[in-house]
Amino acid sequence: MMKTPRSLHCTLFDELVNLLTVEDAMWEMVAMVMFTEMLKCRAISDTLDYAVDIFPMYLQSQCRGMSRLVLKSLYGLSERPDTAEKILTLMPNIVACLEDTRDSGDISLAMLVLNNLLPLLDENTLSLSALAIAPKLRLLFDNESDTVRELSICLFQYVMGLGTDAEKEKMKKEVWESLLPLVFHLHDQKENVAKAAQEALYFAGWFLKWQELTELALTAEPWEISECLLERKRRKTKDFLYQSEVYLQSPQETLRQDAVRFIGLIGQYVDGRRTTEYIKRP
Repeated sequence: MMKTPRSLHCTLFDELVNLLTVEDAMWEMVAMVMFTEMLKCRAISDTLDYAVDIFPMYLQSQCRGMSRLVLKSLYGLSERPDTAEKILTLMPNIVACLEDTRDSGDISLAMLVLNNLLPLLDENTLSLSALAIAPKLRLLFDNESDTVRELSICLFQYVMGLGTDAEKEKMKKEVWESLLPLVFHLHDQKENVAKAAQEALYFAGWFLKWQELTELALTAEPWEISECLLERKRRKTKDFLYQSEVYLQSPQETLRQDAVRFIGLIGQYVDGRRTTEYIKRP
């Protein structure tokens, strides 16, 4: 097909666009397979506008495998300098894939595409996009897929440093919400995920200008970091308790054990503080 005359390429491409525009269930998968293959041909990169118009609809398709096909095509386009900027308008649709699908393969592809597109945004758009993506990534830290957990933590580490000064305070809130889950995943059963969590904690310490956290992250000792969290953010004790209770249902035994220990640590911390407050009373 790539060796056929350019005029035939254009005719075939137009026919595929017509088929995909009317959402013909009988032909849409076949048409999309051919359409995405033809997008790989640099000679027709000027017709990418058609893909930008069509892809949002098919990213939400109920047809099995359709969103994966579109995301694979977007990943290939995001890798090419001549096409990456042309698909930037699809960022909101790609971000939506992080929460609108339970397919770990789709989620992984969406994160890979975002990782390629984020550096192409202007400063203000980049900052706002980072804030929009951060909470969605935090929810993926506990995904059943090892790949999704690792990619979400690595991408979160990247986006936490993208906020402008005007948005930095909002990003700090997202980073604080991520700290305890990252501490738990220091004991993740997959070494790559545990390593990603350690690096993210180190970067979080740098971002928050919290030297003690960066130092503790180097040793990867969860209990020292946990105690440090409780001391640093006393008013977030209830939030930490809620976050740790979620891990009591984790499929990973090590994470369930860590949650039990941390809840016990919270109990000791609260009791100790109450005793201290009682002694200080006149």
